[in-house]
Amino acid sequence: MKDRPILLLAIAQTLIWACLYYSFPALLLHWEQALGWSRADLTAAITLAVFVSAFCSPLYGRLIDAGKGALMMTSAATLGGCCLLLLTQVETLWQFYLLWGVIGACMAGSLYEPCFALITRARGADAKRAIIMVTLIAGFAGTISFPVAHSMAVNYGWRAAMTLFGLTAILVVAPIMWLGANAVEKDGNARRIADIYPSTTQRSFLYSPVFWCLAVGFGLTALMHGITLHHLLPILDERDIHPEVAVIAISFIGPMQVAGRLAMIAAQRHVSNHGIAIACFVLMG
Repeated sequence: MKDRPILLLAIAQTLIWACLYYSFPALLLHWEQALGWSRADLTAAITLAVFVSAFCSPLYGRLIDAGKGALMMTSAATLGGCCLLLLTQVETLWQFYLLWGVIGACMAGSLYEPCFALITRARGADAKRAIIMVTLIAGFAGTISFPVAHSMAVNYGWRAAMTLFGLTAILVVAPIMWLGANAVEKDGNARRIADIYPSTTQRSFLYSPVFWCLAVGFGLTALMHGITLHHLLPILDERDIHPEVAVIAISFIGPMQVAGRLAMIAAQRHVSNHGIAIACFVLMG
């Protein structure tokens, strides 16, 4: 079945996003209460993780192009799970930062970017359908992460929640990631990125103002999304919203992403990608 590897990757992406990325905003309030560190000190860790992720991405892209994507993604998921387990033992802020820095490197090697690059390398122009399938399923990552983290933290403590996420990444995500990514990588249509994009144009985009406008625009959008996501539970807590209601509210982010993607698919014959992007920027504001 041609789509089975893509389905495996979709499941792996759903769980790895829930474990590595969404676990931070889901447990932020619990860390603040239990560890005694300020919110600014805590959120600096996820900022560090994002910067490390950006720094590592070009290297991981080369590994994918060299045919080592499956091994890289599986290793990143496994190492990320180990770091989540080690987080349960932290006693100082520098240890917290160190582990989240490593997790940032693991994010760069296991989340959407390497997954989509792997699929594009293997399927070329046919990658769009597979990528859409992955995003439709993985959009529910937050819907899984927030309720599970809240329930575990309230009943057993935040360390139990982090242990569950860590073991899930190691024992569940890594094997599924390997099966899906390895199958995709061995696809008969696999080719080097240089075969998809002519070498003469590989770096020409760097001289285009359009590229830099897109990079800054989408970078700021990602920044806005991250700030909102990581501070939404604290904001609702400060307004005395019941924790369970707040968790339900933030859990709707995932289903709304999926709904948005379905709406894009339905409207793509009538609205250009440019029009959709502009509408998203305006509505976010």
